[in-house]
Amino acid sequence: MEIFVLKRISSMYKYKFILNFLRLVLVVASLCTILLPKSIAHAPHRVKFQLSKPYININLEVNTGFSSSSSASATPTSTALFLPLSPMTTQTPAILTWSPPHCGDATHGCGNYYITESGRGHQFLGPDILDVSKDWRVHLPAHRPQVGGIDIDGGHNVIIIGGEIDLTTPCKTDNDVCHGINISRNASARGEVYIEGVLIKNPDTTHTKYTGDGIDVNTSTTSNITLQNIRVEGIDGCDANGNSAHADVFQPYGATNSVLHVDHLTGTSDFQGMEVPPDLTSPRSGTYKNVNMDMLSNSHSGCKSSSHYGWWLAKDANTCTMYPTSLLNTYEKEPSGSLASNAVWPDKNITFGCPANYSNGKATWPTIANISGSITNGFPPGGDFVPSGVAGISYVSPGYQTS
Repeated sequence: MEIFVLKRISSMYKYKFILNFLRLVLVVASLCTILLPKSIAHAPHRVKFQLSKPYININLEVNTGFSSSSSASATPTSTALFLPLSPMTTQTPAILTWSPPHCGDATHGCGNYYITESGRGHQFLGPDILDVSKDWRVHLPAHRPQVGGIDIDGGHNVIIIGGEIDLTTPCKTDNDVCHGINISRNASARGEVYIEGVLIKNPDTTHTKYTGDGIDVNTSTTSNITLQNIRVEGIDGCDANGNSAHADVFQPYGATNSVLHVDHLTGTSDFQGMEVPPDLTSPRSGTYKNVNMDMLSNSHSGCKSSSHYGWWLAKDANTCTMYPTSLLNTYEKEPSGSLASNAVWPDKNITFGCPANYSNGKATWPTIANISGSITNGFPPGGDFVPSGVAGISYVSPGYQTS
């Protein structure tokens, strides 16, 4: 008897079911049509396999009959065949750094607000909806995108986990109401804002229109702002030809004295990415961890060859002013393939006191004491930190390092 055994092939990466099934079909077809001799091609055989998450374990056995030898006591022959499966190149879901704030405590109740998409477009969640004396869980539509973004203007602690937002297009000026999430709270709305697992996307896949920003912050008394497992797709802007569509993935331009926490964020943009300097006011500090920007070519007249910065890290274009900032495992992929110029700011060519040091594919700022860490050229080794399909309507949180 000849036995071909493929046993216990294990991968340390998570596989999608369909891809696993197709690979199994290819393995079985190859064994039956190529590897088996013609003389035994019609012999009995059987296949065994087992799939278990997060690994794949396969046992395949083919019984092809006894040897053709005339001896009645012929010894069966066997062959073991091991076929490796290549791993997926997507990131394995990682435990997130920061847990959501509590909803409700001794002095604040806890409420739920459900956004029902009914063609109303951009929605303003002010103190008349999110009472500032309560904490709130805000729920984006459960079965379809929110068409048009939202303003978070009220509430004490505000928590959003999962959901999808389609940006409003076209959006040709920064003053239009067309951002994805605008955190704009006055002094009466204290507490934290926590957003996790949300997909914000440009519904115009041709990138011939314009979008607003993905997420903006303009608040005076919000202590912490946390963004985790966020994906912002297709930011599209151009500030030429009379337009002021200065579109960014994330811009905390007025995050007054807030602590900014970002863990696992992926953005794609043809204009600007992480626009995070102290602008109108300054945050208290910022931690940017597991963030990657994929900067795209810009098709708009007047912007095809202009500078598109994936990271902007100092106030204005002529200072070295920055709040305490940690860059941990951060990346940027540019169409030019380099971060040497017109990619990060300050870049290495500036003529004042804090040029970037760009060496071995990493940009650092040794003369800005408040910036620690680096930005690496290209994609993360495992692909986007928040791949397509992770954030959105069916989002499932992987859990948290802190409680």
